[in-house]
Amino acid sequence: MSIHWRKHKTVAAATCRLIPYKIAVAVLGGIWLLQVSVVESLPSAAMTVAVEPGTDGVQRATIVMTSYSYTPDHLVFHVGSPVELILENQSLLVPHNFVLNDADADLHVEVDVAGGGRAVLRFTPTRSGTGTFYCDKQLLFFKSHRQRGMEGRIDIQ
Repeated sequence: MSIHWRKHKTVAAATCRLIPYKIAVAVLGGIWLLQVSVVESLPSAAMTVAVEPGTDGVQRATIVMTSYSYTPDHLVFHVGSPVELILENQSLLVPHNFVLNDADADLHVEVDVAGGGRAVLRFTPTRSGTGTFYCDKQLLFFKSHRQRGMEGRIDIQ
């Protein structure tokens, strides 16, 4: 019986090179799961912001998206004044979106914001109404972001 030492040595070296990669994947996966479980258990900071037009007549507001929440989660705008809504996703790895379908105020928008990204949404409300905005992203078989509480409200007065 003969043993091919060179072949065995090559396979062993290749296996040793994979170990740091496997450790990194396990650590990153563990950090992600920890973030998801900790953030999900934190209470939501509900906040209402009545947005007034600036000197240029534009109503400006920023919504911060984190893992399963919007801050603020309730905005009040005025009919007839342009709105500039800045969406900032502070979740570095998790993409979010902003979906608003309000038949009363005739607003139908959907904007995707990549992890760590930013988007600007501009519209001018022409009718009063109340609508719910939410994130409909979902990972595999987990609950959707909306089911985890990622939704808010816009009132047009």
